[in-house]
Parts: sequence; structure tokens; C-alpha cells
Amino acid sequence: MKILLIGRPIDNADLIDSYSTMQSYYLSKSLRKFGIDTIYYDWPRDRLNSNPNLFSDYKRQLFEFVKLNQPDHILALGVNFFGHLDRSLGLELSLTFPGIVAQIHDTSLLDGAPCDLNLTILDATNNYSDNVNHRLERHLACNCIIGFAVDHSLFCPRHRKKDNILRVFVDHQTFFPGNGFGEDYTFTVVANLMRLKKHLLQSPMQDTGFDGIDVRTLTASGIESIDLDKPLFKMYNRESVPVHVLAEELGNSDFFIVTHAESIGMCCLEAASSGCSVIAPHSCIKRELVNLLKIYEIGKQGVIPFDQWKYLLVSNNSDINRLRTLKYSWDNMAVNIINSFINARKRDNSHPYPLKLTA
Repeated sequence: MKILLIGRPIDNADLIDSYSTMQSYYLSKSLRKFGIDTIYYDWPRDRLNSNPNLFSDYKRQLFEFVKLNQPDHILALGVNFFGHLDRSLGLELSLTFPGIVAQIHDTSLLDGAPCDLNLTILDATNNYSDNVNHRLERHLACNCIIGFAVDHSLFCPRHRKKDNILRVFVDHQTFFPGNGFGEDYTFTVVANLMRLKKHLLQSPMQDTGFDGIDVRTLTASGIESIDLDKPLFKMYNRESVPVHVLAEELGNSDFFIVTHAESIGMCCLEAASSGCSVIAPHSCIKRELVNLLKIYEIGKQGVIPFDQWKYLLVSNNSDINRLRTLKYSWDNMAVNIINSFINARKRDNSHPYPLKLTA
């Protein structure tokens, strides 16, 4: 089987700066491991974003590349690639290319994806169990679940320091404040940690073993400590912290705290694989992942009661946190993708929900 991957080739983990490049690095390795021939057609995001007039050239060159290299199937990397870039591209590819054209998305699009197949990270099947408006049938006919994936050799528990300091890693602030992507809860998270520190100093919890706290986070200058007495909030730029540095930090942390809504929640999976217990503001993480990782959700009032903190500290178990993630590997995702291509049908006129050449 020969698969054309639409995306930027990544051959060094230190170049991973997004979920798209993470897929490119890990999926290509796993697909080749199982005997799949992979070729790339790069998507020059920066050039297309700065000059939309280049899109027609990009589109023409992609079709020429497909004709020349004759892959069996096409997979667009990223999240909802065709939906975000241009629906007409996925539609035309699917209607003219004989193999399966697929994209990866966080969840089901029913029959609305502009390609033959929508590969989903989350399992949305239970959302459509009532089958109102044939939603379950549309979901099953046009979507396949490939699941989460994490590099367990990279994101793993490290040799934690033998002291009484509670180590907490706080996620960066949202990249999209005020743009309809949900609230940023950094202030709420830090306020809870300030209260916890005060309580630890005034009344050390002998039965938890902690009498101090060290809080770290991502900034544009790298990973820095947060001074809970005089907190200073800095933005992060996605580029200043290599993935192996982040993995080392998570592997030495006891807790990971989310600060904003996550479409997929890869950071939570990586943190749990590293041995962290995960805390998140209410409704920031998809329910499937909350249940899988046993994520503690901060209530709508935004306060973690101290008796709840005590329970979280006593029950924290890095080994159990890691074991919950073991079935989610890039090899497993690659196998699911291969099987999806084998079993999928073209959304032509014989398909129960055929594509139509409309944007």
C-alpha cells in the first residue's frame, strides 16, 4: 500500500511544533514499520496564508503530483485539513482520485467532511445512538475512529526528587484570547495554587508528605517557575521549548493543570503518560478523555476545596496514571488508519451518502 501524506515532512522530533508535525513525525515512522510506502506533498501553510493567490498553483501541482506518483490512498495530516484550507480541494480530489481521500479530525463530521473518509481521534458513536435524522448511520458510513496516540518512550515518569516539594506543571495560556475559543483559566488555576501554598506552609499535611510547592509553566523564554507570591503571566509561542525538554519536565511533575479548552487534549495524554495526575477547569476537556484519564475537573465556582486537594495528593499514583495510557500508541493509530483504508468505500454514487461537487 502506498499512501500520499499531505503535510510537512518531519524527520527530527525537535522540529515538532504542532499536532500536524507530530503526526508527520510519528505516523510516517509507524506506517513504514508496517510496510506502508509513504510519500509527502508539502503544504506550504505560511506561503498560502500570506498569499492566497498561490492556492490555485498549489492545487494544480498537487493534482499533478498525485498523477505522477500514483498513490493508493491520500491522507491529509493535521486537524480537519480540507475543512480549514479549502473544501473544494478535498471534494475534487475525492471525486477524481480512484483511491480513498481522508483527513484527520478530532471528532465526527457525520457525512459533512469534504472527502471520502474522516478519521477521528475521539469516539463520538454514543453521541448519535438515537439515530435521529440518520445521524448514527451517517457517522458510521463516513467516519472511522483511529484513537489517541502518545510516545510512551518519550513521555514517561522520570526520577522524581526525594523531597517534600509538590511539583505542578501549569499549561500555557490560550493562544486565542477573546476569539471565540473559550475562556482562559490561568488566573483561576494560579489562585488555587496560591491558596494551596499558603495552607501547606501554615499547616503541612503530614499524611501527604508535602510541605512546599514548586509551579512551572511554558513561556516564550522557555520553561519558567511561577512565583506564587508575586505571579507574573507570560505568553508562550509554541517554538521556545523542544518536545524532549517538555517531556523531561512533565516526567518530573506530580500534577499537570490545564488552563484553557482543548480540542483534542493531547497535552493531557502526554502528561498522564509521564505519570502526572491531570486537573482541568470544568468543560475544557472532552468527556471521553476526562473519563479515560480520571481527570479532576475544577467546579464552575473555580475553587478546589482543600479537602479535595488532600484527596488528590494522597491518591496520586504516577504508575497508575501511566498505565491508563498504554493502549494509545502511534503504532496502534497507524494500524487503525491502514484498516480504515482497507475497509472504506469511495463516496461515489453507489455510497449511501455520496459527495457532491459543491463547496
